[in-house]
Amino acid sequence: MKERRRYPRRILAAGFVMALPVALGVGVADSAPAPAAACATEGAIFNQPHQQASGGDETIHRHIVCLVDGTAAGAEIRVASYHFAHQEIKNALLRAYDRGVKVRVMVDRAVPGDSHDAPIYGELQKKLKSDFSKDSWVNHCQGAGPVTDGSDQACIGSVKMHNKLLLFSRTHSVDNVSFLTSSNLEDNKVAGNSGTDMWNSAYTATDAALYGHFHRYFDDLSGVDDGRWTDPADPDYYRNAALPKEYGKYTVYHSPRQEGSTALDVLSKVDCSGGTKVRAAMWNISGEKDGDPGSRIAQRLVELDNQGCEVDVVADVISNEPDGPLRDLLDGTGANNGPEVREFYSGRPHGVHEKNLLIEGGFAGRPNQKVVFTGSYNFTYRSVRVNDETWLRIADPAVHDSFLANFAQVRNAAHTCWQSAEAGGCGGGRVIDPNPTGSLNCHKTADKYLNAGYLYLYGADKCAGANDAKDNSGGDRDHGDNEGQVKNYDNQVNSLVNTTAKHVKFFNYPDYNEGHPEGHSFCVRPGQWVNSLLPYGDNQGSWENSISSHKLVEANECGRWLGGYHEPNRS
Repeated sequence: MKERRRYPRRILAAGFVMALPVALGVGVADSAPAPAAACATEGAIFNQPHQQASGGDETIHRHIVCLVDGTAAGAEIRVASYHFAHQEIKNALLRAYDRGVKVRVMVDRAVPGDSHDAPIYGELQKKLKSDFSKDSWVNHCQGAGPVTDGSDQACIGSVKMHNKLLLFSRTHSVDNVSFLTSSNLEDNKVAGNSGTDMWNSAYTATDAALYGHFHRYFDDLSGVDDGRWTDPADPDYYRNAALPKEYGKYTVYHSPRQEGSTALDVLSKVDCSGGTKVRAAMWNISGEKDGDPGSRIAQRLVELDNQGCEVDVVADVISNEPDGPLRDLLDGTGANNGPEVREFYSGRPHGVHEKNLLIEGGFAGRPNQKVVFTGSYNFTYRSVRVNDETWLRIADPAVHDSFLANFAQVRNAAHTCWQSAEAGGCGGGRVIDPNPTGSLNCHKTADKYLNAGYLYLYGADKCAGANDAKDNSGGDRDHGDNEGQVKNYDNQVNSLVNTTAKHVKFFNYPDYNEGHPEGHSFCVRPGQWVNSLLPYGDNQGSWENSISSHKLVEANECGRWLGGYHEPNRS
């Protein structure tokens, strides 16, 4: 059997390639780059796609072009990217190559066959070629042969090379620059792309030890050594590379790993005794069964909330499988009524593509910490087990606070508010359509009949069809005790709209859970709605067909709110 080279040993080595002095480069042709001092300065940047009338937000990509343009002859640029469909970044790399910069680019195997990536990647590959004996080359995972099928393939793992990592030996007179982002290298010519059209974050580091680590990691990804390619596959790279690695305020994690979970390792170090705040902005939280990493992470977040942490989650997609993470997050049976949960996935634009975890409080045995985890790592099975991923821990209060400000913006822009323990957490701010047309879903029903004074109940999800029951009685006792128009319909409800002027509180036992201390409840605010009760848990497993009574209440009588939808800050 052919012996496979042990590339992780390079991760354990101490040295890194020395940088050479350079002069300033030129700017991008069709958009002004960030000032040189800014793009080569340590810190975080973010895009805000909701503020763009069209074409997405190029903030992060202009930053990359600025870094590329700051290199000169003899410097080295290394790029590891899941996608490569950004014209100006490609042009900047070609300019750098023409002035004598050493340019090496690694992409996922699918890129040469992808309809968006292939033309732009092909132009770069045509110029730089794939001759590993040269200083500059372009290549995809799994060798240097032609690719026509567009199938994902990782370099070290088995599914995706999911990194978005760029390295600069010297740029704008700054040595050892590492740039890590959640943004895929796609421009606005790719409709609905996960770069300019979504919320993304990026971080620039100027730490020599961190740069050295990433330099060696790039060698491991590429499989290129002494001008030759050897398959770098290693399904247990995390263990064989002796990860994580610490470099001052930085700690680096990579995937794949065969056992354990990086996110769970991190969350196991959170101490909730002082009201620690745990915030996650994540593109994908997925899992089809109870033991999947995404589901287990969701369960741990609920555990932390129950222990006294303030847990706040916003994601683009949260899997709604029967034993998936959405149902775990919405269990709501603990003393704190479950985490804050918001989601973008509703067929609307400008979702979140970030992969950030923020911890403020007790962490790793120390109080009053402010820590950020950022990179390419999602809360999914693939990110843990089979993808090539990078997640960077940054222990820096100022960096944390910059990510926190961004988190607040992303949270406010999320389209769907599943659950909140805040009196105003899921309310207000939405754009109301005064003349909704077509089939009236929950949102349109709430808009059309705003302040009508009715509670509308539906047996189907998403308020499909005409309401199956409605209640407009003004007294509390007419809401859910068989005296009003709703009568016994409560326990058939799957979606609902509240157009009354008060909060409505729902219970899973008759008579407002009287005599049932194990019972649970939730509230829906005035003008808000719930698209589906199925994902929400109670002691019987789901709130679907589980409401047994309800009444009008004041906000101070509620501890858990479900549903709601808002659309602020979007053109």
